[in-house]
Amino acid sequence: ANEVALMQARRALLPPFDDKADAPHKIYDAQQIAGPVVWKRCSQIVDKVFDKSQASNTDFVEDLLGKKDHVPQSMITLISSINPNKRGNSYRLKAAFFLFLVMRFHSRISKKDFITGNTVDDCVNFTKL
Repeated sequence: ANEVALMQARRALLPPFDDKADAPHKIYDAQQIAGPVVWKRCSQIVDKVFDKSQASNTDFVEDLLGKKDHVPQSMITLISSINPNKRGNSYRLKAAFFLFLVMRFHSRISKKDFITGNTVDDCVNFTKL
């Protein structure tokens, strides 16, 4: 009974997860957490920046995250550790970029007393994401 209650509480509190996952990276699905609209936008950004950095031979990590002095070192290390040319790593890059945006959003709104705007786009612009 306690195990069932604990699992129900986890399901109510945590994002959807695979309790039968056989590896840590398979527990949560970043695409499912982000939702279709946000995931599509993250994908577009990562793909566009990757193509641009390949064509111009620039630093993909800096092109994606911005100036390194404004980015947590952990994020630079994480994204730098993912080889964008390796099969399956496109998803990992997009998940890491989504995490970066979530961290940035949290940082921005925690410094403000409120977010103003009439639309979602106004709120995003207010937080300078």
